[in-house]
Amino acid sequence: MGGYLNAPSAVRLLRDGTPLDFEYRGQRILLKNLPKTPPDPHAGVTVIEMVFDEGPKYRFASYYPQLHGGEDIAKDRRL
Repeated sequence: MGGYLNAPSAVRLLRDGTPLDFEYRGQRILLKNLPKTPPDPHAGVTVIEMVFDEGPKYRFASYYPQLHGGEDIAKDRRL
């Protein structure tokens, strides 16, 4: 998931609180070791909860200065 200017302190499945492995790199939150099947067998969807120590800072399309009046939000933090 991209565009996050700060890292979450925890990422987990909302259904049962199972913690998920993640890496914050280049304004991206990379989820790792996700379950092979959705944890909700009836709806077939997965809701992921991200916990931030302070409010999440997010900028849409942070890698595209042309969408932000030329401002390079990502700067040297690109993947």
